[in-house]
Amino acid sequence: LYILARANGRNFEPPFEERLTALLDHLMYITRPDGTTPFFGDDDGGRLVMLGESAPNDFRAALSTGAALFARADYKYVAGEAAEETVWLLGTEGLGDFDRLAASPPEEGSRAFFDGGYYVMRDGWTQGGNYLLIDCGPHGTLNCGHAHADALSLEVAARGRTVLVDPGTYTYTGSSVLRDAFRSSRAHNTLTIDDESSSVPGGPFGWRHVAEASMRAWTSRERFDYFEGSHDGYARLAEPAIHERSILFLKDDYWIMRDRVATEGAHQYELRFQFAASADPSVAEAATAGPVLSDGETKSPRLELFAFAAGGGGEWRKEEGSVSICYGERKVAPVCVFSKKAEGAQDFVTFLVPIEAGDGDIARIRELEAEGGRAFEVTRGGARDLLLLGDGRRTIRAAGVASDFAWAWLRFELDSGHAREMVLLDGERIETGAEELFKAARRTTFAVVRRVGDELSVETDAGIDFTVASLGAGSAVVNGQATAFSIESVLRFMGGRPDAGLAARQAAAETLR
Repeated sequence: LYILARANGRNFEPPFEERLTALLDHLMYITRPDGTTPFFGDDDGGRLVMLGESAPNDFRAALSTGAALFARADYKYVAGEAAEETVWLLGTEGLGDFDRLAASPPEEGSRAFFDGGYYVMRDGWTQGGNYLLIDCGPHGTLNCGHAHADALSLEVAARGRTVLVDPGTYTYTGSSVLRDAFRSSRAHNTLTIDDESSSVPGGPFGWRHVAEASMRAWTSRERFDYFEGSHDGYARLAEPAIHERSILFLKDDYWIMRDRVATEGAHQYELRFQFAASADPSVAEAATAGPVLSDGETKSPRLELFAFAAGGGGEWRKEEGSVSICYGERKVAPVCVFSKKAEGAQDFVTFLVPIEAGDGDIARIRELEAEGGRAFEVTRGGARDLLLLGDGRRTIRAAGVASDFAWAWLRFELDSGHAREMVLLDGERIETGAEELFKAARRTTFAVVRRVGDELSVETDAGIDFTVASLGAGSAVVNGQATAFSIESVLRFMGGRPDAGLAARQAAAETLR
């Protein structure tokens, strides 16, 4: 419509272009590293006219045309090259506009689409990047006829390879059994309770029950992304249950997914993982190893999954599922399920670890004894990571560390045992032994502390008074402001600025030396 109007000398008001580019922005950000697009909800392959031969789940032609129309260098970067469709729609002049653009990656990697409820996590725009998309939005619109029961479902690409996928649509009316199977919660990468769907179908284009999902938190920074959401789809059960899923993405490292269920009843729980048809995941015998996507070798990127249920227990099994990337066609694809039957509130923690092609090193992850919460240790690649998980109110103690943060992630050097990095969410203080690692005067949404070489980098919304360990660094950058220091092992900041008494203490220390 826009192209036809422009060709006939008709102009649209600015809001039209703004909405059109907003649609293209959404398409750009949800595009996976391999150039394909997830099929959340229905897709039947319908097009006004076919002007190319791209795969049914490859929509980069729209970005190619958008790049030429709106001179968007980021659209061109994600599109990769001019599409045949662009030439048919815009002619050689449009192709010239595309070619003259200097492609550049989008300014952001991760993006939240609050109205639609889609949240994208990625650590770069290279073909070997890591990517996750999670759905926490409205079930649909009007009668929700094209919706799926995919509340809190996700897709994952590990080191550029699409691994965990949405099953697609397959059919509308060809088979009521298959129609409902493809849009059930069982077919999606989410948690099911008592083998039920979060939303219940009522005919091929209707629903008898609709889950309401709500986003509780979203934070995206250079080092991490954090998402938290919930839905009430299982509140209808005889023993009501509320599912909450939170995900911490440590960019260029791994994801940590926490599924908590508030209930007083006894239920059967299943964490379901629908793999792509090309995958061949194997389930290790040890419960702490989980299913490992290896295709029998390490030549391709893969994803390792480690699942832990509170109080222990739970087991993995492998099933046969189906995926459809083209309406009317389906392929057999593996599903891995972590299941447990339990009573009362539940807490499942899953590590999703992307592995580079050719890397034979398997992560070692174990749960540690903890007071006041849960704790995990991850050993891989010359580092040891410690994760403390709590409720943001009580103090957690494990492995010599005490913290009141809801999430506290620390990385230690294996050789020295010294902490070199921290990612802290929702809390005030963390300490190890007699050393205060971080303490804020008020509750802090996040704090990232990293030592790179001799420089300490601190990013936090603490805002007013806070103290932070120097981690052995000789200079610091706090929220973008550089400051030099010496001697001090703990730095105190007021309103984001170095404590006025710091220089005096440093001078006194130098005199004593």
